[in-house]
Amino acid sequence: KIQKGFNYPILIAQHLLPKFTQTLSRRLAKISNVEVYQAADGDKIRPGVVYIAPGNTNMKVLLDENKQPFLSITQSQGPDLTPSIDKLMESAASIFGSNTIGVVLTGMGKDSLEGAKKIKDIGGKILVQDQESSAVFGMGKEVVSSGLASEVVPLEKMADRIMEVANG
Repeated sequence: KIQKGFNYPILIAQHLLPKFTQTLSRRLAKISNVEVYQAADGDKIRPGVVYIAPGNTNMKVLLDENKQPFLSITQSQGPDLTPSIDKLMESAASIFGSNTIGVVLTGMGKDSLEGAKKIKDIGGKILVQDQESSAVFGMGKEVVSSGLASEVVPLEKMADRIMEVANG
């Protein structure tokens, strides 16, 4: 688990329908040591808070007029998998630069590959769930085989590793 006092925001995009992202948000809020919300358009990004992209939307990180990061939530405009992991990772990398940590968990397809490339290109880190603990090692395999993974980590060690990498 991510521990209370973790001083960085966590942004999650998972390929789920809206009712499932809302259920996921509520469930994680009950069992977590940190605040968890289904994100809303315009949410200010606060340290130590987990934001989950609503289903059938895309979530991006932008800067307001005071150069403070906030979330932009837009309805999906096509057949792409949503919420798009690539769009979230790319926008996070453009705002947070080399401080960005991308985490790719179990899933099928290539969504996350372009986002991982952008994060890696700006000096951020990419943690990938290992094949043994993945239900489907599709997205992770794409990132690993493209040479973009900074580390491959078993799921049960992922939260600890995220905290270690974030805290330097």
